[in-house]
Amino acid sequence: MPKIIEHAKQIKQRYFIFFKWFILASIVGLIVGTFSTLFHFAIEKATLLRISYNYLIYFMPLAGLIIVFLYNITHQPDELNTNLVLECVRSSKHLPLIMAPLIFISTVLTHLVGGSSGREGAALQLGGSLSTYIGERLHLDENDLRILTMCGMSAAFSALFRTPIGATIFSMEVISVGIMYYVALVPCIIAAVVGYAISGYFGVAATRYPLNFITSLNFITLFQVVVLGILCALLSILFCKTLHMAHALYSKYFKNPYLRIC
Repeated sequence: MPKIIEHAKQIKQRYFIFFKWFILASIVGLIVGTFSTLFHFAIEKATLLRISYNYLIYFMPLAGLIIVFLYNITHQPDELNTNLVLECVRSSKHLPLIMAPLIFISTVLTHLVGGSSGREGAALQLGGSLSTYIGERLHLDENDLRILTMCGMSAAFSALFRTPIGATIFSMEVISVGIMYYVALVPCIIAAVVGYAISGYFGVAATRYPLNFITSLNFITLFQVVVLGILCALLSILFCKTLHMAHALYSKYFKNPYLRIC
């Protein structure tokens, strides 16, 4: 009899945990998915304007000055970026809510003037900051807050790119190299699916790259793929090293952020 009672308690606890995360992940997916959908349409509109009016590229320095000004008046450091999101998830540090509107405005401005700014990092910052704020308002502990932040990242990525499974895996693996946070799998999937549904409801189209021809798998093809993978890895390392070096050099020789952005 005691074993039956203990087993019943375990089942009850598991159901409680499941429904708890179902509700939390759904809330995050709904809120983050809505903001990410708005973010998508804002970027889309900015891109169309830039294509229609080529002279907007000459306003790139002005856009940079505006972005630096916004970060300065909100007293946010230069390190307020995707790396900060990942660090906060790993160490349970506070992630400021102000990151969401800042990355929203700065990314849209960058696209408006023809600058290079990917949506992946913006999705992590937008989803991470919003979900962290929600978790803090709900007084979640460090472990739950970490999972909820990953849910926000999944929801934002899924809403922007319409790839719920890819968004789930990406947010789980990008936190730490070589480590997968499997405990966040189900909550992240739920948040990603809700974000996917929200963006789909408002008409966000999925990014597709159709393959018209797929070659047969043989030794030569396999060898070519391996070589391509190695070359891409080396190129990625070179690119990351170049970015870090360029950032360090600019920070060293251009102390003023307004001068540096120009």
